[in-house]
Amino acid sequence: MSKTFIGDFCAHVPSDKVGAKGNYKKIGAVFRDERTGAISVKIDTLPVPGSGWLGWCNVFQDREQSTANTPAPTVQHVTDDDLPF
Repeated sequence: MSKTFIGDFCAHVPSDKVGAKGNYKKIGAVFRDERTGAISVKIDTLPVPGSGWLGWCNVFQDREQSTANTPAPTVQHVTDDDLPF
C-alpha cells in the first residue's frame, strides 16, 4: 500500500490576547492512498487542554506538491448527523 504525503495537519489555537491572530500548531500529517484515493490523517499530538482549541484543524498542502500542478484534495463538509457514533 503506497501513500503520498499531501500536507501538514494543523490545529488552529486562538490567541489569548484580544484582537490578536491565533496560531497553527502542527499536530500530524495527511496522506493519500495511491490505489484507492482514500485520505488518511496521522495524528501525532493534540493541543493541551485549556489552550483555547475549539477542535478545528486545517490541512496545509506540501509546497513542492502544490507547485507540481496536482489538484488539491477535495473538502467534504461533515455535519453531526454524518458521524457514525
